[in-house]
Amino acid sequence: MYPIYRPMARLEDPYTAEDRTFSGARLDDKTVGNANYRHCMFVDASFKSATLQNCQFLHCIFLGCYFRRATLKNCTFTGCRFYDCQFPYVSLHACDFRYSQFKSCQVPSSEMEDSLPHAPNLREQLCRNLAIQSADLGLSDETRRYRRFEITAREEHLWKAVSSESDWYRSHFYGRKCRAFFQWLWSKVNGLFWGYGERLTVLLRNLLLAVVFIFPILYWLFGDLKRDDGMSLGFADYLYFSMVNALPVGVSLAVTASGWVGYLLVVLESVFGSVTLALFAAYVFRWSLHR
Repeated sequence: MYPIYRPMARLEDPYTAEDRTFSGARLDDKTVGNANYRHCMFVDASFKSATLQNCQFLHCIFLGCYFRRATLKNCTFTGCRFYDCQFPYVSLHACDFRYSQFKSCQVPSSEMEDSLPHAPNLREQLCRNLAIQSADLGLSDETRRYRRFEITAREEHLWKAVSSESDWYRSHFYGRKCRAFFQWLWSKVNGLFWGYGERLTVLLRNLLLAVVFIFPILYWLFGDLKRDDGMSLGFADYLYFSMVNALPVGVSLAVTASGWVGYLLVVLESVFGSVTLALFAAYVFRWSLHR
């Protein structure tokens, strides 16, 4: 049951109203154009296979509505809230969902992508909301996709703040440009090294590059490694030393590092390997949880 606190009305032509509640309405297979609703509630309404064109909804609430195979063209949903709605096979064309929120429902990312707000800060908020709702519904692929949209929007937002692209950014980030820059830089580093914890291929690629190439070369150049038997070191020794430091396999080494640079490299590689494996385990856990 949903609380209804606005006067009841019928959902019919000319499809315009303010501060009204429409309950149990059915617009299945109908075409509605140029509708204008302000501060209205739509409760248990069905828009199955309906077509909405050039419609405007301002601060409206949709409760338990059904949008299966609905087509929304050039519709604006400003500050709207969607609760327990269903959007299977919905089709969105140049719509606007700025300031809108979803609860216990979500729209497929493939349809929402081209209807996300143009402003990066608004796009970030909406994508974060949809990522959370997708996760609550157990849609792991949708969660990762919306998470990527959110990260991209956040980085764009921070960079616009750093570059003072407009008067809005200059006024809202006055005295905070350095902080925005470091937040942007950290996000980029996160994506480069860890794939934001969401991209398994980035984790595996960087782990392979670090263990097989980067750290063995650094050990060769600066590590000052020594064998316990006094024999000269080959590339296989540097590679094996790097693999054992990065992966916690508990194998004793016949090669040791000396000097503060060598010890520092060992610590850095151990931390890098531990963080990468932890993120890999978290990714596998999330993947298996929804399979």
